[in-house]
Amino acid sequence: MKLPYAEFPVRLIKLAATVQFSKELVWSALSQYDNISASIGFNTRLRWTYDPGSDIYLVFNQGIDTDNDRWEYTRSELSAKVGGTFRF
Repeated sequence: MKLPYAEFPVRLIKLAATVQFSKELVWSALSQYDNISASIGFNTRLRWTYDPGSDIYLVFNQGIDTDNDRWEYTRSELSAKVGGTFRF
C-alpha cells in the first residue's frame, strides 16, 4: 500500500473451502491473515435449505491475535438465522 506520507507492504493470506453435501446442505469456511494487524480471522457457515427459498444458517466467527509469542482469542461469535418464504 502506498500513501503520500508512508509506504508499507500489506500481505494477506486467505484460505477458503466449500463442501456441498447435497442440494440442501452446504458448509463453507474462510480463514484470513494479514501482517499489519497480525491477526487471524476464521468464519464457518452451515446452510440448510429446508424448502426452496427457505434457509437456516448456523455461523461461527473467531478472531485470533498473533502479535505476541502465543495466540490470543479476541472474539468468538455464534449466530443462527432462519429465513422462510411463504407462498399463497
